[in-house]
Amino acid sequence: MTEDFKWVYDDEPLTKVLGIFTETGEDVVVVVDRGSGQMVGVINKKLIIKPRLNPTNLLARTVIQKPPRITPDTCLLYTSPSPRD
Repeated sequence: MTEDFKWVYDDEPLTKVLGIFTETGEDVVVVVDRGSGQMVGVINKKLIIKPRLNPTNLLARTVIQKPPRITPDTCLLYTSPSPRD
């Protein structure tokens, strides 16, 4: 795993992600599966600022945004976020 990104394991509490946001000023944290070591998604500040979301009771994997599956035939137009996001 590269050291250029802050990351957490998928079974760690969401409060750890909040701590990373607060301490580093990062906008995105990578979430890694503890068993496989593979990236399973990302968490950004927008994902955790939701009403009635209690970070003390949630694990990182419950709020991740999964990356799109891209094949050689995938049109990249469909993988980019919409302007409304």
